Amino acid sequence: MSTTLKFNLMVDGQKVRNLEQLRENFNLEDVLEHFYSGKLQKWLSSRDYQYELEQVKDIVSYDKIDVSSELLDIFDIKYNQKDLKDFIDELNQYEALAQEKVQKNSPNIFAIRKSNLSDNMASGAYSEYQRLIDEICMHDHKVDLIKQKLEIILSKYYELYLKERLGLIARFTQEAPNAFLAIIDSPKAFNPFLPALLKFNQIIKEPLSADESYELKALKNALDTLEEKHAFNYDKILDNFSNLSAENIVAQFDYFEYGLPCTIEFDQCMLIFSSQNIIELNEQRPYKEIPFTPLLMCNNNIAGEIVFEEEDDLVVTLDLIDYDISEEQWQLIAKRGLTLG
Repeated sequence: MSTTLKFNLMVDGQKVRNLEQLRENFNLEDVLEHFYSGKLQKWLSSRDYQYELEQVKDIVSYDKIDVSSELLDIFDIKYNQKDLKDFIDELNQYEALAQEKVQKNSPNIFAIRKSNLSDNMASGAYSEYQRLIDEICMHDHKVDLIKQKLEIILSKYYELYLKERLGLIARFTQEAPNAFLAIIDSPKAFNPFLPALLKFNQIIKEPLSADESYELKALKNALDTLEEKHAFNYDKILDNFSNLSAENIVAQFDYFEYGLPCTIEFDQCMLIFSSQNIIELNEQRPYKEIPFTPLLMCNNNIAGEIVFEEEDDLVVTLDLIDYDISEEQWQLIAKRGLTLG
């Protein structure tokens, strides 16, 4: 009896053995290359994915946008048509630059790779960085994939991330709200914002620079956008983000009753979102109402009380224990409490 040799496929640096892994690591540039080389068809055949194989064989267009659209549909990858067009335009541009450099430097078309074009903004590193961003925006429903791509960006392209982080969060809040939450949830991604936040919270006694003021405005605008998009979902936050915490009345009492107060503990965290005002409970000072003002840091088990008006109202905080805040700064935060001034 003969056996069919299983043909392996490399996509986004990962060996893909089944359709689920292909979808999780879907790298359009790699899949396009495998399609045009015939490797994708060979892989589908060796894995006995006859239905997908027949669909791929039926692709007759030579236009990359048309081919990409069909491949994305076949493998059930959600995407935005404008993002796809921009991605293909960039890919064509980089391929043209690579071809031009090859022709200048060597008659051998395999003499260079796209990843070694140059060190400027048209470099392979930048194109790879942009590809990762595009893929994140195309897969906002896959939080694990978003965190995987973000980790690659932070490990391989951190300098690019630092330079472009404000534009990045602006794009993510519009196209991939889960990606912005992933940035907040990642100490390495969020630490660059801490100097401005510590000054805003009056822990660093220095005035905000113009750039830092702009950072805070960008963060607050992003939070406003997330609120408008109803991105603060209790189950989604608890299931997907280790440093973000969400509290609502149903979680504490298993039912919703208007007017029933919830007690929230604030310990070494930052208030990210609150649907209602919070009453600060502290034995050493009178009760004080804290209006919704995001990005307030707190320490020392400060308790707050909130009355939720709707069943889906919630409070979202960020656990800052693993972020770049010194012990001395934590002591100042504890002394100051949850209020500003």
